[in-house]
Parts: sequence; structure tokens; C-alpha cells
Amino acid sequence: MSFIILNVFIGVTGRSIYIDLTSSYTHSKLLNGYSKNILYNGQFLIIVGLIALSLGYILGHSTKILNLKYIDNLEWDKKRTSLISWLISIVAFIGIILFIHAMGISIDSFVDISKKRALFEDGHRVTLSYNGWLASLGSLAFALALILFLSMRKRLLSKWGFLLFLTGIVTLAFPVLTSVRGQLVNFMLTIFIIWYYLGSRKSKQKRLPKMKVALSIIMVVIIILVMTGMRASKNSEDVTDFVSLSSIAENIFGSGNFFGVAKTSVALEEIPKNVNYLYGESLIQWIVSPIPRSLWPEKPLSLDFRFGSEVYGQDFSNNSGGGRPPGFMVELYWNFGVVGVIVGMFFLGLFLAVLYRSFHPLLLMKNKTAVLLYSIFVLPLAMLLIGNDLSRTIVTILKSLVPTLLILWLIREKNKRV
Repeated sequence: MSFIILNVFIGVTGRSIYIDLTSSYTHSKLLNGYSKNILYNGQFLIIVGLIALSLGYILGHSTKILNLKYIDNLEWDKKRTSLISWLISIVAFIGIILFIHAMGISIDSFVDISKKRALFEDGHRVTLSYNGWLASLGSLAFALALILFLSMRKRLLSKWGFLLFLTGIVTLAFPVLTSVRGQLVNFMLTIFIIWYYLGSRKSKQKRLPKMKVALSIIMVVIIILVMTGMRASKNSEDVTDFVSLSSIAENIFGSGNFFGVAKTSVALEEIPKNVNYLYGESLIQWIVSPIPRSLWPEKPLSLDFRFGSEVYGQDFSNNSGGGRPPGFMVELYWNFGVVGVIVGMFFLGLFLAVLYRSFHPLLLMKNKTAVLLYSIFVLPLAMLLIGNDLSRTIVTILKSLVPTLLILWLIREKNKRV
């Protein structure tokens, strides 16, 4: 719920103020040329959706919880966990090399390090999702290394600290190379979640050190701003223009990311007047996501590109930039109207409550498996889903969950029950 509140604060409260204080020229892309008066309709629908989410979350505290007995009984073999973390890092590094080779990336200057990249064949965008999946496994290696490092109370100047540093570099390399800023935010939040539950010697969690958290956030924000500068700049000296207070406000509140009041308002104007309802089509699109586009060139575009194209009228036929993610509430409205928003947000709140209550006792006991799995579920459901779409969220969870379950089977201590 804290992550959802963060999304609402940035994408609804902050963005409403940003639009109100800036000129129509500055925020015209956010509102697709409409007057800022349309925000009233979007804000009202968001209030309705958040009320439904809250009711579901409250009800979820009086329902049955998930049976996590297997997690409670699983203990890690430290040496095997360390070895697996090393091996996954190598696999992730190979995935990065394969991605660079497939994309034909050449880095001739500083600004070429991080920028949006896309490959087009016969007029179709090739996502290279399997190469990207291999590269993204670095985050799993880092999570294993961080959990092991904190649970064993090791120093940074040790082989465990070196493993943590190496896996962190591999994890950061791919999102920096492809200029995917959201993955950097998730990287930071994953650290906070694991740190929060395993960083204290006591049985209960402690408050995170404010100064260390603030420094971590500042560092990530600076990296994101520099990456943003590399996206738009041809000369390296222009990158510094993006590290300023005005740039921070523009990139946070003036972007199309997070749970957006502007996207919701524009969707209400366009759907169903100019764009037809989807009637559940996008909610099951994750089923065909594993099929490579090289095998199925006509595979439906992901919802962020469809939303940008059909609702905002953007042309992605030869554009290396990303799509415009609609957010889960907009997706629900696009499929089933206001009724879809109320029902969908209610069940999201219900599921989040059940998930939290199921994991919470194990988290307080500093169960390493519970912390790892919880971090895999909570960020996609509370950060990615609310600002993107259901299919992308399901695919993201499965891409992390499937290898994680295999790894947990490999690193378990045999014949030992806790």
C-alpha cells in the first residue's frame, strides 16, 4: 500500500499540480492537446477506483491466507547459494553480450552508453525479449547475494561483499545500457525491502537508516537524470542540463510514467467515443507473450504501444522510444468501463491484503525464502501493475518466479527442516 500511495502522490497529486502550474505548451503531450479541465473527470474515476481498492484491502484482512508451509520449512545451503549466485551472474552477463550483438550496438561516445534502443525487421519491432530475460537474471543473483550477505552479517570487504558488488554491477548494466529507468527504481526498492526485513538482529524489523536511504535515493535519481540526458543529448556536455531541480520535476511529474491522472483523463475522452472497448482482450494477452515475434510477426503489440498509438495517436513504426503504459486502472476502463474499474481495483486490494498477511509472519521471522519471494511479488503488483498493465505484470512475475523456484530447489539444505 505504501508503494501504491507513492504512485498516487507522484502520478495524481504531483502531476495535477504540475499541469496546473505549467503552460499548456509544456503539458500538451500529457493531455494529448485537451484542456486541463478534463482532469476533473480523471480525478473522479481515480477516487472511485481507490475507494474500491481500499474496500478490497480492508476485506482482505478478514479472509483466509495462503498456505506457505513449504517456505517455512526450507533452509538454504550457504555455499550452494553463493555458487548459484555466481553462475546466474555469468548467465546474465552472457545475455547482455548476446543483446549487444543482436542489436548491433556500438558505443562511440559517452552518451551512447545509455539510450533507448529498438530493432526493426520488415517494419516490425523486434524486442529480443529472451536475450533481455537472460540479462535481467542479474537481479535474481543480486537478491540472493544480498539476502545471504545480510543474514550472515558479513563485512563488505569479504568474498561475500565482492559477490554482492559484482552481482550489483551486472544487475545495473542492462537497464543502464537500454535506458530503462524503471528497473533502476525497482533495483533500489528491492534493496530497501530486503534490507528492511533482514537488516536488523532483532526478531522484528527496524526502521531503515534515514541518511543511508536518502543518499541511496539521491544517487539513483542522479543516475536516472544522467540517463535521461543521454537519451536526448548528442553531445556529452549537454547531459549536465538534466541534473537540475526543474529537470527533476519535469522527469518525475511531467513524464508519462507512474499511475497517471493525465492518462486516465485522456482515456475517458477517447474511450469509447474514438477508441473501442477491448472487452478483456488485454487481460489475457500474457498467454501469447512467450511466442517470439520472429516466429509470429503479426503478434499483437503490447498494451503500452497500443495505448500510445490508439489513444494518443503516436507513431511507433520507426521510433526507438518506449510505449505509453496506460496503468491498470485505465486498462480496466478500456476493457469494461467504470464497472471494470470498480471490480478490478477491488480484487487487486483484496489480493494485496491476502498476500501481505500470508507472508508477514515469515517476514518477521527473517525467513530468507519468504523475503526473496515477497520481493518478487510485491514490486510488480504494487509498482509495475498500477502504472502499466496486467499482462506485463504477470509476465514479469513469471520470468522471475520460475527460475527462482528452480534455484530454491537447488540451494535447499537436504534432510533439514526448521
